[in-house]
Amino acid sequence: MGFGMSFVTPLIPLIIKNTGSSLASIGQIGATYFLFFTILTPFCGKKVDKIGSKKIMFIGLLSYAVSIMFVPYVKTVNAFYIIRALHGISTASLFVATESAINILSSPENRAKNTSYYALVFGLGFAGGPAIGATLYSINIYLPFFLCSTSFILAALINLLYFKDTKIEVQSKIYSFKDFLNALKIPIAAAMCYAFVEVCIGVFLSLYLDSMNIKGTYLGIVFTVFAIGAMVSPIPSGRFADRFGKFPTIYIFSFLLAVTIFLFNVLNGFVSIILLISGVGFIAGGLYPVALALIADLIPKNKIGAANSAFSFSYGLGSIIGPLVTGRFIDYYGIKYLFYPMSFVAFIFFIISVFDALKKPRLSKISQRAN
Repeated sequence: MGFGMSFVTPLIPLIIKNTGSSLASIGQIGATYFLFFTILTPFCGKKVDKIGSKKIMFIGLLSYAVSIMFVPYVKTVNAFYIIRALHGISTASLFVATESAINILSSPENRAKNTSYYALVFGLGFAGGPAIGATLYSINIYLPFFLCSTSFILAALINLLYFKDTKIEVQSKIYSFKDFLNALKIPIAAAMCYAFVEVCIGVFLSLYLDSMNIKGTYLGIVFTVFAIGAMVSPIPSGRFADRFGKFPTIYIFSFLLAVTIFLFNVLNGFVSIILLISGVGFIAGGLYPVALALIADLIPKNKIGAANSAFSFSYGLGSIIGPLVTGRFIDYYGIKYLFYPMSFVAFIFFIISVFDALKKPRLSKISQRAN
């Protein structure tokens, strides 16, 4: 999934630009993707709980495979809004169903490790795919989209032939709605914080570096070390969480993330940026799979779809709010203040973690009841 999407993700803005679209339109089309991803995740979660992950995954894979094929043929801006909306719907189906399946199939003692493998494979796909996609695009603009579509069709066939849903016995509700929200508070906050930081770095970091005269190869190095940090983190983070606990691991990550992002506001040398951005990549890369794995420790298996959809919804919401808020902020104060909004969000996440840690005994009881 990550490898197939990464073939074409950096190329879609180029295709849209070739239609004569403005930068504002390109940004709005990108926001359309995240908007529909966010809106559809609760619906997908309910469907996963009702009919299982397999059918939702199959629908998502097939719909993305079909819709991505139309991208290089589209010549009007309005059509791209529709296509990216379909991509958002398809991706919501895939994320919720896949992550729910991993949580359901994993044993509690190996869940964080398994979600970290998922994050690693997804990250490797996104790391290697753009270079391949760009090379294929230079040969023939249709080729990367054809291969992306083919990879999704093959994945859909593998899903159809070999993947089997685990039958889940219906369980009675064992805690109140308030307990449900309290139990999911940390995973939801982690997902939103992660998305806010990740998307803002992806959208604005190159502008920040350019303002500091960090360009060309040096700019590429910064993004590379960020990606490397994110790729090497999931496995050790997952193993650490399985051994010492997912809650303590997330508490530690929340503190480290807040401190690391804040340091961008006081350290701006090239070496400092390299060290800090690799640290942010490492922390964020470990935070996501551990927070994802925590969901299944807190929620019964017959509610995993709804819980994972809440997690994905929070991720989508952070992906939308992050660029909007940060864009407004730096437009008013200047690009050198890029990391102030991210620092604020990371600090809020840390405060939530601190208060949650103080109530840890109560949440531990909820976790035990859920398992």
